[in-house]
Amino acid sequence: NEPFADLKSFAKAVGIEVITSIPNYPPTIATAASASPNPVSGTTAALSVLGADDSGEASLTYTWATTGTPPAGVTFSANGSNAAKNTTVTFTKAGSYTLQATVRDAPGLSTTSTVVVTVDQTLTSIVVAPASASIATLATQQFTATARDQFAAPLTTQPTFAWSVSGGGTISSSGLFTAGTTAGGPYTVTAQSGAT
Repeated sequence: NEPFADLKSFAKAVGIEVITSIPNYPPTIATAASASPNPVSGTTAALSVLGADDSGEASLTYTWATTGTPPAGVTFSANGSNAAKNTTVTFTKAGSYTLQATVRDAPGLSTTSTVVVTVDQTLTSIVVAPASASIATLATQQFTATARDQFAAPLTTQPTFAWSVSGGGTISSSGLFTAGTTAGGPYTVTAQSGAT
């Protein structure tokens, strides 16, 4: 008898089915997770990450989440799909966020990539209190101002305000309004910082 050329020939001769198994390898990170802009001065940032896999990138799903103790919850415009490799995150509070992308292949193997995003407080509005007041002639009324960020939260460090009044009376640099000698109004009290 002539020897068989290889194992497959032998298996075929004796009626054995040979099944070739291709191993599945976990996905890898082709482009690390990133955010733009970073730091964030508004309320959103564009996130991106890209994986690679032996079955092709199109078979991968991308799932974003916060890790650690974030300042507040976030939402993602796309998540848990292949399209989520490019998504928009929306923040609800300033602070530092660690965002993790989990890249998973069809059989369930995964890898991760993280990006730290800093959301800065941006002066967006100034609130003057009290909102309205009625005072007698020559009387005084103390007003206060609070600078708020893009999430309507008070700035951690309050700026210096420039006070002004229109319609009558005077106001000091500290927000103390003094009415004139005659009745009138309404007067408009304004606090300003920079262009806001």
